[in-house]
Amino acid sequence: MSCFRRSSTATAFNSGSERAEAALSVLDSHLAHRDYLCAAEPTIADLICYADVAFAEVCGFDLKRWSNVALWAERVTALPDFQAPFALLAMEDAELA
Repeated sequence: MSCFRRSSTATAFNSGSERAEAALSVLDSHLAHRDYLCAAEPTIADLICYADVAFAEVCGFDLKRWSNVALWAERVTALPDFQAPFALLAMEDAELA
């Protein structure tokens, strides 16, 4: 038996999707006239924020809708020695209980 009613789960998902889209829109606006979030060069803020954007992609969000975010993500992933957030986790070998 599920802890959530189907309609409650769908409502929560839709609300989360709307909030994620709003956040991506704010980020897109912020990146409209800059290459990185806080400075002319990448900072820890870019790396931390990229983890959330990568998760949005895993959740099915198409970054092409937010062109500035998509270009920024390309710049971040092109940084020397960059490793994707999920590549740093042992998720592939993890056993699910």
